[in-house]
Amino acid sequence: MKKLLVVLLVLGMVAPAMAAEWNFYGSARARFFYTNYNDKASSVTNANGDYESDTDLDYAVQGNSRIGANVKVSDAVTGKFEYGTGVNLRLLYGEWHFGGGSLLIGQDYTPVDTLYSNQAVLDDNGLLYEGMAYEGRQGQLKLKMNGFQVALIPTKTQYYNAAGDTKTDSFLNGSTDVVIPKIELAYDMSMDTMSVGAFAGYQTFSRTYTAGHDYDVNSWVFGLRGKFNFGPAYVNFCGWYAQNAYDYGLLVENNRKLYGGDYFSVAGMTVYDANHTEDATTYAAALAVGAKFNDMVAIEAGIGYIHSEVDDPTPGSNVSVEDSPMAYYLQLPITLAPGVFIVPEISIFDYGDLDVTGDPSVDQGQVSYYGAKFQINF
Repeated sequence: MKKLLVVLLVLGMVAPAMAAEWNFYGSARARFFYTNYNDKASSVTNANGDYESDTDLDYAVQGNSRIGANVKVSDAVTGKFEYGTGVNLRLLYGEWHFGGGSLLIGQDYTPVDTLYSNQAVLDDNGLLYEGMAYEGRQGQLKLKMNGFQVALIPTKTQYYNAAGDTKTDSFLNGSTDVVIPKIELAYDMSMDTMSVGAFAGYQTFSRTYTAGHDYDVNSWVFGLRGKFNFGPAYVNFCGWYAQNAYDYGLLVENNRKLYGGDYFSVAGMTVYDANHTEDATTYAAALAVGAKFNDMVAIEAGIGYIHSEVDDPTPGSNVSVEDSPMAYYLQLPITLAPGVFIVPEISIFDYGDLDVTGDPSVDQGQVSYYGAKFQINF
């Protein structure tokens, strides 16, 4: 009798899933790139203690390989899940479709996320740190209606300690107060050969020191994006401006700097200590252009630029600190069979100069990648 009850219980749990329509998919990806660090970016020194160029092979299964499924319960209810290597959750959400729109609950790409570049290096970097707006897949409540999106997303309370090099989701020697979630909006208008859109987001939280110092950390972003098709050719772009982009959660080139005895970052992050706070500003843009020669061979080139600045990082210094990393690439995607790709690519990351008021510019180096991505979708 107990065995029968267990069988009935399992069948009761499995039956709803069996009634749904499950369409599974997967993508296996591997990278094979030689990485060259010039002497400014290298950590390798010669016998004289001078930094010198270094080249290494980066060959591995990519972390963004994935397996998942699109699920349809009915015309009104659908869902999706997706897992990556290391069994990390990429996507998991349910969506209710109600005529003119839908309500999504779960982890998904946000309204701000703009994946308009196919740059392959670094596990499909896609210029996401160098111009495209991207904060990753986040848990959210998202309403979608006729190209319009609005989402409520958990607030990021990333912390950067001006006396060290640590970030965490809670503040050291203090507390974090969150009253409202991050709010994001986007509208994308699509036509036959083009799509143009705008996006914006805002979040706020307060930091309270034990000494009684209270700071509000306000972060926001707004930007434009678009895709244009010209027969076999296309042009994609994205541009945005932000305050405290790192605090907001956007991916930015995040090089740590040392100035005036304190560590801080000019990567769009608020700088603060017990008696002082400064907002960071960031603007960025990215462009990807490409064309398909035939069913087998295509080409794509892209460039991205990001500029971040912090004023007066040390109280009373009356200086500004800024840098302007950029990246560019050229690739030749080759389709060997449906779902089977090799993507030879050259990518260069130029970390630009660190500019501090009154000091000479400091060259932060350059890293070049030469190789290919291998991918099979199934």
